[in-house]
Amino acid sequence: MKLRIRTKRGVSREVKVFLLSDVFSYMADASVSPFLSLLVVNKLSPGNISFFGYILAYGLIVRSLFELPLARFTSVLDIKHKKNIVAFGTMFYGILIASLGFSPNILTVFLLQTLLSTTEALMYPLRWSVFTKVIDKGNEEMEWGLEDIVTNIPAALSAVAVGLISQSFGFEITFLLFGLMYVFSGISFYFIKRG
Repeated sequence: MKLRIRTKRGVSREVKVFLLSDVFSYMADASVSPFLSLLVVNKLSPGNISFFGYILAYGLIVRSLFELPLARFTSVLDIKHKKNIVAFGTMFYGILIASLGFSPNILTVFLLQTLLSTTEALMYPLRWSVFTKVIDKGNEEMEWGLEDIVTNIPAALSAVAVGLISQSFGFEITFLLFGLMYVFSGISFYFIKRG
């Protein structure tokens, strides 16, 4: 049996745009949870880390309850509508994340977490559905690998930068920065043409 190695062609414009959108998203994702825990412990409920655990658990449960029903509801949409929902949803998510930095109390954080988790439940199945439509056939392994590498390296650098920014400017500016990253991610998603 002869082993044949097939050469892969370059990455399409649509995959590059998807990756750019993911870079912005993952740059914020890498740091939101640790900074949310710091926000809770240092500002909203001094010294009480347990609230952070409750907030995360609550968010995951809400997302789990809504993800499949929303996926079923949106499965009948065409790719254009799916892309628009992901783009708008990601920008809305950014606004919600930015709002966390200005939360006056734990109840507000739980309310925002409800909206964030529901938005995630709507967006993530659609986001990966769009990626499977724009990914170049015959180049899947490389492009899935690129999706992982291209997003993780900037996310790691972002975590360091955000730590320095937070130290100098505080939680409000830090969460505004997270929100902007998601907004840029959503805007980038609008530029995916093919699907």
